[in-house]
Amino acid sequence: MTTGLTPTPETDALAKFPWSLTYTITLAGHQITTDLLVKNTSTDTPFAFQALLHTYFAAPASSVAIGPLTGLTYIDKVGGGVERKETRELVDVRTYTDAVYKDASGHYSVRWSGGGADIKTIGFKDVVVWNPNKDAGSKIGDMNEGGWCVLDRFRVSTRLTWRCRDNFVCVEPGTASYFVTLDGSSEWRGQQVITAL
Repeated sequence: MTTGLTPTPETDALAKFPWSLTYTITLAGHQITTDLLVKNTSTDTPFAFQALLHTYFAAPASSVAIGPLTGLTYIDKVGGGVERKETRELVDVRTYTDAVYKDASGHYSVRWSGGGADIKTIGFKDVVVWNPNKDAGSKIGDMNEGGWCVLDRFRVSTRLTWRCRDNFVCVEPGTASYFVTLDGSSEWRGQQVITAL
């Protein structure tokens, strides 16, 4: 499936430069590929932009492990935007996490109890690892009610009750820490291939 966007009066109110964007989704039996193609349709006016593929996995956050990210610098958005060095061999999302990993490899492994996926990217130097947890997750306007969790029944003393168990993680390739500049009559492509295990 391919869809395209071009300037409209609404987008012109935000940015007055000629552009086009094509988004292509390709499905296979065990894989999904998403491609972004951004074109500067001007012959002489450059523009800058950012891109981020919001890839959400329904996965038990208590067992998610993401790698390889060891040694990378990341922007800790939960910790006030401070840059840190990743020391963990596998990154977990047991608590509220929002981290922009810079100059990443473009190859990631996302594993959890009972499943996982491999991600390969082209054109994206960053990867964002995000788990909003209940407090931030409940404020996401375009997510279904409780979409960040799965409800579990459990026993408290002599009665059964329900709890929200965090069931959400994002591993998002992008250009989140920098802008891409396109000169006139040039284009940029970003791609991710997600392979289910």
